[in-house]
Amino acid sequence: RDIIRQDQFGFTLESQGTCTSEDWKLFLGALIALHVALCAIACYMCYVSRNIPSRYSEHKYLTIVMVSNLQVFAIGIPVLIIAEDDPAAHFFVRSAVVWMNDFMVLVLIFGNLIYAVHCSKSGGQMTGREKRKVSEAVRSFEPSTNRKVS
Repeated sequence: RDIIRQDQFGFTLESQGTCTSEDWKLFLGALIALHVALCAIACYMCYVSRNIPSRYSEHKYLTIVMVSNLQVFAIGIPVLIIAEDDPAAHFFVRSAVVWMNDFMVLVLIFGNLIYAVHCSKSGGQMTGREKRKVSEAVRSFEPSTNRKVS
């Protein structure tokens, strides 16, 4: 902790502290592994749910979001490394990466749902084909021990 300002009696009025670790590579590796694992799980679930009608599933939009996340990080991380020496630029790039990543998720997922609710022409009624596709997709997520053998 660095003391920046004290009063006349020696009491600290303002200080600045930082946290450091010798094992930062372990924390970064764990964070990257978690992110990659979650992205892989999300991509798998998008693949499995590809046959659900898009009116009842966001798999198409989730796939677009996953690609968008990859693009933001692929461009943002090198720019963050380049802008590391300038605190203002580093802060701006970091904020822009977080904003772009979260904004795309919100717009593509919730924007689609809001549009579907307010602009739906069918009133939410499923056709027989759509019901069959939804039930097939739901069954594909069930554990194999619960499936009936035909």
